[in-house]
Amino acid sequence: RGAPEPVEQRVEFLSPELSRIVFAGGRIVHVFELRDLNGGRVSDIHLRRSEESGAVTVGTRGVRLGSYRIAVEPPETDPAALAADAAPSPASPRYLQLPEELPERVRELARAIVSGVPDHPYWRALAVQEYLRNHYTYSLDTSPPPEGMDFADHFLFESKKGYCDHFSTAMVVLLRAVGVEARWVKGFA
Repeated sequence: RGAPEPVEQRVEFLSPELSRIVFAGGRIVHVFELRDLNGGRVSDIHLRRSEESGAVTVGTRGVRLGSYRIAVEPPETDPAALAADAAPSPASPRYLQLPEELPERVRELARAIVSGVPDHPYWRALAVQEYLRNHYTYSLDTSPPPEGMDFADHFLFESKKGYCDHFSTAMVVLLRAVGVEARWVKGFA
């Protein structure tokens, strides 16, 4: 099947707050052009990639991006390839952290969801995804959890409805509860 064809991405920042982050929908294979907030050219020597997270940022203090054009290799999406991929070992404790005060019923639900599912991140993620899809309602009409109540616990056991933040937070918490590394990311389109 081979690697997916690179995809060209063009990004223009509407607000300078995030202008030090390179949002890439995959592994960057070529940087065509970087421009600063005033439209001037910026060299790619200013880019830094974190080995731990894979994030690409501008590593030079005075440089802020206004726009860029890059080519990325999209991540693998073929289910057979994802299922055949070996899980990272050892797991990074950074992406397994959960609050100590997380209610035990959240952990119990996570274990129940993956009960009988192969011990592989791909299959467990699919099981959690399907569970959330089949047991909860998407709605923008929500209210915050009561004071002191865990956000994910409130969504999973009380309101049972929510929008993207509710579903994505619940998925990360449930996956981490069963030993699958997961990160929560917001604001990337």
